[in-house]
Amino acid sequence: MARLVTESRFAASFAEIFGPRTQPSPSELHTVWTLNVHNDGFRVAPKIIRYIDERRAAARALGRRALQRSPVPLRFINGPEDPVSGRHMAERYRELVPNPDVVLLEGIGHYPQLERRRIRCWRRFSSLSTVKVKELKAEG
Repeated sequence: MARLVTESRFAASFAEIFGPRTQPSPSELHTVWTLNVHNDGFRVAPKIIRYIDERRAAARALGRRALQRSPVPLRFINGPEDPVSGRHMAERYRELVPNPDVVLLEGIGHYPQLERRRIRCWRRFSSLSTVKVKELKAEG
């Protein structure tokens, strides 16, 4: 299957998880392609991607409890245009986590860090989280 993947097919598929106005450039797509074909990356990808099934089977309840009981502030920053883990994932997070802090980056897909490089909501939250973590460490 990996041998059937061409750069143009990969680029078209990869671009689908980006927002409609934040599509990667041809140069960015080529860079990601190059990283994926290096050292037979596409050949070993199916072995690596198994973590998804393993995560679902073993960690669903554990992860939910950890999110629900976290002593540190949590913020879920989401690209709602992502068909893999977009708006539907944010809605599920709101259902499961008490007092959920969710930021939807409208028009953004799976890779907010690439699609919107300067994300203020992260920087503000990051500084608050650092303070809380230091407080918890001081408590012992």
